Amino acid sequence: GPQDLVRMVHTSASSRAASGHGRSAGEDGGRVVAVVGPDGAGKSKVCAALLELGLPAESRPKAASPDFAQKDRLLEWEPAEVRRNFSCYSHIYSQDRPGDGMRARLHLIDTPGHVDRAPLVERALCAAHGAVLVVSARRGVDAACGRSFAAVEREGKPAVVFLNGVDEADDMEHFDAALDALEKRLGVRPVVLFAPAHFSGKAEGSHLLNVLDGSICSALGCSLVSQVSDGKAAGELATWARKLREQQIESLAAVDDEMMEAFIEFDGEVPRIMIEAALHRAVAAGKVAPLVAGSAKSGLGVDALQEVLHSFLPANDGAQILQEMGISPVSEIGFSPRSAFLGWAFAERPGREGERLLEVRVLDGTWQQGQALKVISTDGETVKIAPSRVFSHGLRGSILSALSAGHGDLVLVPIPADMGPLGAKGALVADKEWAFERVAPSKKNSEQDAKRDHCVYALDFEGMSAKARVDLLESLREILKEDDGLRLEENTRTGETRLHFMGDLHIELVRERLAQEFKILKLPLCAAQVDYQATLRRPGKAMGTHATNGKVRMRKGIIHQSNGKQDAWAKVEISPSHRGTGISIEDPVGEVDPTRGGKVAPGASPGLERGILQGLSSAGPAGIPITDVVVQVLEAEAKDQEAVAAAAANAVKKAVDSTAFMMLEPMVHVEVDAPKEMMESVVEDLEHRHAEVWGVRPSEEGTEAVEAEVPLRELKNYPGQLKKMTRGEGFFSYQAQGYREVSLQLERQILEKELCAATPAQNH
Repeated sequence: GPQDLVRMVHTSASSRAASGHGRSAGEDGGRVVAVVGPDGAGKSKVCAALLELGLPAESRPKAASPDFAQKDRLLEWEPAEVRRNFSCYSHIYSQDRPGDGMRARLHLIDTPGHVDRAPLVERALCAAHGAVLVVSARRGVDAACGRSFAAVEREGKPAVVFLNGVDEADDMEHFDAALDALEKRLGVRPVVLFAPAHFSGKAEGSHLLNVLDGSICSALGCSLVSQVSDGKAAGELATWARKLREQQIESLAAVDDEMMEAFIEFDGEVPRIMIEAALHRAVAAGKVAPLVAGSAKSGLGVDALQEVLHSFLPANDGAQILQEMGISPVSEIGFSPRSAFLGWAFAERPGREGERLLEVRVLDGTWQQGQALKVISTDGETVKIAPSRVFSHGLRGSILSALSAGHGDLVLVPIPADMGPLGAKGALVADKEWAFERVAPSKKNSEQDAKRDHCVYALDFEGMSAKARVDLLESLREILKEDDGLRLEENTRTGETRLHFMGDLHIELVRERLAQEFKILKLPLCAAQVDYQATLRRPGKAMGTHATNGKVRMRKGIIHQSNGKQDAWAKVEISPSHRGTGISIEDPVGEVDPTRGGKVAPGASPGLERGILQGLSSAGPAGIPITDVVVQVLEAEAKDQEAVAAAAANAVKKAVDSTAFMMLEPMVHVEVDAPKEMMESVVEDLEHRHAEVWGVRPSEEGTEAVEAEVPLRELKNYPGQLKKMTRGEGFFSYQAQGYREVSLQLERQILEKELCAATPAQNH
């Protein structure tokens, strides 16, 4: 249809040769690509090599020279990354765009490979059109590599595999072993587009074989449609080329019905045009991954990788992004430079001198200087802006002015300092011509919104001066502006200030930033208190009052006034309800049956519900909240909101005290990934922590994953213990699962040891 811009890249080999050129890569815009993979696979080197391709040919170093893809010249390195010699943060780079043209380019998100930083990889994938999965030819598909594949699969993004380092592991047998490992992990053999070429007279790892047409190419001389090549495959190499092409067809036929029909019709000799059409469909659906072999260090295959990314990663996912946000445009997205501008703001970062900048991926149209735009949040807030300029990401982390931005580009858009924070689902940046309506967000977004924690600590302010506390909190809030993996929250019940980290490495990074940037040498952390709750075992009933000048003065049906203050009273009955139902209030607006006594003035009725909720929030032992109850207002009388709120809160607490309660503790769903040989110890440790183990399943290469339901209180020292048990190779995450009743013995233990409170007499 007219909205489907997933076109075939090539018409046919003959028409290509006749025209002398192919479709411009910019025909359907740029691409935002997340570069993912384990530490040591060469992700940053791949980014550096692709950035070289954005520079004019006459000004970039020669392929395979020591200066080619030099990371210090092209990439940004934080001090923490220099010390560790691996990426700790995500970095964004855009290929250079010579002049003012709208030439399509790649926007690269170089992601960290450490397991503690996995949430950053997921966020990068969410923002990207697709991914480059960098696999080391020497190391193959290990557990760390498998986790990268799993992240791409969870986000449902199309991906291209770059088998890096074939100049160091370049024999056919080694390459076939890598393909076997990839097939085992992906469930289908990768579609090899470029493979290492082996023939006499040429250095190992210096040439690639174009599987589609059988041509041979060298560094920075590879293309899907070879116009200049180093010859055609012959002899043993030609035999291997035929074998790889047959595997291409078999892999595509296994996932694409049209390819299966063509395979049968042409007796296995499927024309190239049909192979490419099937590859477009299968990649867009996430069913196969094209593979390009090469070496980022020498530049071998990097130009082929760039062409494959532009050719096979679909760029028309704007409608899907809006659906996940719960927003639908009234008119269709056109994916045309002539359309009204539409962009998706997925993150925010600080600019020069505290300027606020939105990371915006252009979904449709073209931005021009001074264009009037509106920022639309998912909660309905709209802010009008007219930026005189936007910015793009340059080399080494620089921010450059951009004169225009087209479909598929990634730009930084300035916003007013007083605009509200960007929501978890981002916002739209749109031309005034666009109109939108609210729709139900897609299920995928709802699943992603579920918070998963890795480690949570409370700040230990004991012994700190007031100034030191303020300095620490202000410094953490500054770090929060750039570190979207860090969360800070105030727990009103416990009075704690809590920090949520991705893992031990994340804690180290935050501590280092505090010391280097803010001269704060200590980040005082302690175990966070567990958020216990309670409910009732049987109903309770009580009357609560509000006193005037310390004396209760009331008579049913009459409001007494003294010195401008009013009396109030309320009688409630609280009954236990089903688990997970929360709090239900009958007569919530004070419409009490007059036959039961009392009358609440309409202006005072909101205070009745507020008082009930306030009372329940701390009515349990040691001030823990009461939940899963039904509150019935039996009688009430008041004219003042504050007075009736105080009376209702007093009635609720008395009713709870008059009956027996049961304590509830939070449960979490835990998933632990560890090497197979260590899994038995991991499971035994979970069982010792009173976990209900759901099962163990194979995970990535050489590892297994165990899922269990565990009391949250049992995870207080778990990160350190897991690290010790697995020699640093295990990792875990957990998600809230609800609450569970505790035994009377455990209840006494929690109250006396954790909450420092005695068990009420009615619970004995």
